[in-house]
Amino acid sequence: MLNLPTYKQRENRQKHVGDRVYFKVNHDIKQKIENFAKNHGYTPYMIYYSIFVLLLGRYANQKDIIVGTLFANRLRQKFMDSIGYYAATLPIRTIFGEKATFKTLFNDVKKNIIDVLGHSNKSLDEIVKKVNPPRDTRYNPLVQVLFVYQNVHFEDLSIGNLNVRSKRVYSKTSKLDLTLTIIPHEYENDCFMEFDTELFDEKFINSMCKNYIYLLEAALNAPEESIYKIGLTTNKFSKPQNKHKITKNIVEYFQEQVEKNPNKIAVEANDSNFTYSELDSMSNKIANFLLNSGIETKSKIGVFLHRDSRVIASILGILKTGSAYVPIDTSYPKKE
Repeated sequence: MLNLPTYKQRENRQKHVGDRVYFKVNHDIKQKIENFAKNHGYTPYMIYYSIFVLLLGRYANQKDIIVGTLFANRLRQKFMDSIGYYAATLPIRTIFGEKATFKTLFNDVKKNIIDVLGHSNKSLDEIVKKVNPPRDTRYNPLVQVLFVYQNVHFEDLSIGNLNVRSKRVYSKTSKLDLTLTIIPHEYENDCFMEFDTELFDEKFINSMCKNYIYLLEAALNAPEESIYKIGLTTNKFSKPQNKHKITKNIVEYFQEQVEKNPNKIAVEANDSNFTYSELDSMSNKIANFLLNSGIETKSKIGVFLHRDSRVIASILGILKTGSAYVPIDTSYPKKE
């Protein structure tokens, strides 16, 4: 699972509602990529794919990533001019090494792609059945992100008196969480990021596209540099605006519930249940104990407890003193 940051939780079922952000790889970067690929035994596709995987790794904070790619699957000459849909979706796994540079990343991706193409006759459906990953209606199994390098151009045609030309048509859908498509042209490359609008907003995707171009340039300028030393221009994620202004703190909201629902269950744990009234009484005792012990406002107080109902009472008691709580994992080893 690729854990990209989303601006809201996934729905129970993917709706495939989407949008696109269009951008370009300018002539200068395009030429540098093609020259670098030619001089070092890569294809431009490998460079673009590698940097996209790196970009996703940065946003998801993961070093083990699977990204799908579309492959025309016309390896035999007899299929080249045949009419029909031969394209296959190939999942490619990339693992970032601890000392990886851009150059070693390109080498790893090159090897992975060549290995995968050797099994391109296998359909994604066959692979999914073999791997048998946990099924979830919220996302696609194995592949949640797709990379497409569309180097087959649709030329304008003239058939007798009939002129045929391609036209951009988009139905506001998204097949997966994200799909990056790059369409190379002679002077510059057209690109677009298709995204699920239930998960991402346009501002965030624009930021991703800018960072993609930034990482492409960084890789070309310093191919021997560690992939971990190059930061992103921005990694901010815009959350939906909250229409309700927060005017009270958590203790004040809790006291409201104590007054409104004193006998309703506030905390339900394995060991016991407490009503709002009972929890209020427990937290008051803890607060008074801390204050009588000389705790000052805005202190930092550790909470070293197993996860049960006492933790909530302790946290509320600390907050009532005007201090902050610091949770301490009980599994940590004791200091010698």
